Amino acid sequence: MMLRRWTKSMAACALGIAALLPASKPAAAATSFEQSVYLYNQAYDLNLNGPAGQGTGNWGSYRSWLGVANLGAEADPGWGPGDWYDCCQHVNWNSPWSTMQQRYGANLPTVILGMGQMPADPNGNDSWNQKLAWEDATWQAEANNDPTIMSYFANYAQEVNSLGFKKVIVRLGYEFDGGWNPFGNLNVMSNMPNNYIAAWRNIVNTMRANDPNHLIKFCWNPTDGNVQVWAPNFYPGDAYVDYIGIDTYDYAYGGVYPVGTTQPTQAQRDSAWFNSELPRINVFADLARTHGKPMVIGEWGLWQLNDGSHPSGGDNTSYLQRMYNWMSDPNNHVAAECYFEAPADGNSSLSGIFGATTFPKSAALYKQLFGDAGFTSVPPVPAGLSATAASGQVSLSWDFTGGATSYNIYRGTTAGGESATAIATGVTATSYVNTGLTNGTRYYYKIKGVNSKGASAYSSEVNATPVVPANYLVNPGFEAGNLSGWNMWVGGNSGAAYASNYTGDARTGSWGYTNWSTSPYELTLYQQVTVPNGSHTISAWVKNSGGQAACQMIVQYHGGSPVTVNIPAASAWIKISTTVNVTTGTLEVSFYSHASGNQWLNLDDVVVN
Repeated sequence: MMLRRWTKSMAACALGIAALLPASKPAAAATSFEQSVYLYNQAYDLNLNGPAGQGTGNWGSYRSWLGVANLGAEADPGWGPGDWYDCCQHVNWNSPWSTMQQRYGANLPTVILGMGQMPADPNGNDSWNQKLAWEDATWQAEANNDPTIMSYFANYAQEVNSLGFKKVIVRLGYEFDGGWNPFGNLNVMSNMPNNYIAAWRNIVNTMRANDPNHLIKFCWNPTDGNVQVWAPNFYPGDAYVDYIGIDTYDYAYGGVYPVGTTQPTQAQRDSAWFNSELPRINVFADLARTHGKPMVIGEWGLWQLNDGSHPSGGDNTSYLQRMYNWMSDPNNHVAAECYFEAPADGNSSLSGIFGATTFPKSAALYKQLFGDAGFTSVPPVPAGLSATAASGQVSLSWDFTGGATSYNIYRGTTAGGESATAIATGVTATSYVNTGLTNGTRYYYKIKGVNSKGASAYSSEVNATPVVPANYLVNPGFEAGNLSGWNMWVGGNSGAAYASNYTGDARTGSWGYTNWSTSPYELTLYQQVTVPNGSHTISAWVKNSGGQAACQMIVQYHGGSPVTVNIPAASAWIKISTTVNVTTGTLEVSFYSHASGNQWLNLDDVVVN
C-alpha cells in the first residue's frame, strides 16, 4: 500500500478472484481471473491454531467468509533490513512464509510474494539523502550484475523452491515509481531508466537460473500513476516480465474527495472514478495489451476515512462494482486481484476478521461479486491449456475459467483419444502434474471446468512426451560466470582465496571453476537436485594438481550409502563418473578438497542425468 513502507514491515492482502456470477452482474464470459488469494501475515494474522493442512486460522476464516473454493496466499515482507536479511541472505528464513506453507500447503494454488529489488541500507541511521546515495550506487551495482547482490537473489529463488509452493508470482520491487522509499525516487537516480532495466534483467536471469522447478513468475508492479517517474519508460522487456501489475485505491489525486470523515456525495465518487482512477488504471491495461501480458492487481481497495493525506470515497459500493466490471472485462486480462485486507496504516478491511468493518455496504457487495456462491450456469470452455514434459511426468497449466470451482483432467495416447473417464477430478488449482508416465510415449490431454451446475465442454487438446533431461543441475558448466545454483562449505583457512570462476582454463564455453590458495584450505562445492527415483549417472570433467590430503567427488542423500570417487592428479582434462540408484527423489553431488598451499582443482561440465 502506498505510503506504508517505512511504517509497517509487512502488509496483508486478500486476493478475491471472481468467476461467473449471477445474471444481474455484468457479462464476463471470458474473464481470466485465476483464484482467490489471501495473505498470511506475521504482524496481523496470528491465528494458526489447528492441525496442519486443515485450513484453520485467518486464512481459513477468510475463505469461509468469502465463500471461495480456491484460495491461495500473498505475502509482503516489506522493506526493512530484517525482512531483507530473512528472505534473501538466509540469516533466518522468513518463518511466517514457511509456517503458512506448512499449514495450508495442500490448499495453496498460487502464492504471491512481495520482494524488495535491492538490499536495505545497512546503515540504519543514514539520512534520507545518504540513503538516496547508497541506493543510487546499488542500482549501478545491480545493473553491473554485482555477484554479491546477485547471490542474495539466487538464495531467495532456492529458498522459494525449498518451501514446496505450487506456483509463485514475485512482485519484484513493487511500487518502484513511488517516492515513499528512497529507491523509488528514480527521478534523481543516475542513468535511469537504463540502470533499472539492466538491474531487473540481471535479477530475473539469476533467479530463473536458481529456480529448478520453474515455479517463479515475475510481476512488474508500479503504482497506478505518474508518481516520481513515468513507469512505462521502465518496462524491462517481454522476456523478463510474466505479469504487469498495479496498486490502486479509492482516492483521487484531483482532490474531489473532502478531507476528514465525511462520506462524499455520489457525484464526487463519480468524478473521482471517471476523471482520476479509471484513466490511471487504463494506462497499464493498455500497456499489458500491447505487450500481451496478463495483469495482477497487486493491491487495491477502499481507503480508510481517517487518512487526511488521501481523502477517500468512504463506504463506496460504486467503486467496488466499477472495479469488478473493469477486472471482469476480458480485454483487460486481469489474472488476479488483491483486496488489501489487513489493518495497516488504518483499516480498509471488509471481512471482520480484524474487527468490525467500517464499510458494511461494500463488504456485502464484495462477497456477492467475488465469492463463488452465485453460479447460474456451467462454466465456459477452459482456455490456455499447455503441457510441459519432464522425466516420467507432464505438467499441465491453464487460465482460470470464470464460473469453474474445479477441473477434470482427461488423457489419452492418441490425438483425440482421451478416455471419457477423467484421470483427476476436483482439481481446484489451474495446474496439474501427471506423474508415473513412460518416457518416450506421447500423451494427449483435455480438461473441463466444473461447478455445481455441471461441466463445460472439452478444452482444446495439448500433448507432450516425457523424456530424461540432459542434465538436472543448475549452472552445470559455470557459464553463468558465477556459482549460481551451487553452494559452498568452507572448513580450515576460510579467509584464503580458495575459489574463483575464471575464463583461463574452461574445458568448454567461457567459464570454469577452480579452487586454489597459497595457504592450506578445506572446502566443499555442492548442489542438491530433485530427480525421479531410479538409476542416475553423475559425471564431471576435472584437472587436479595432486598433493592433496583428499580430493573427491561425493554423491549422497539418494537413499543409499554415499559414493566417493577420488579425483586423480591430472594436468589435462579427464572425465570421472559414477551411477547411483535414487529412492528419495533427490541427490547431492559435491566436490571436496583438503589441500596444502598452492594445490588446485579445476572443474567443468558437471552432469546429473
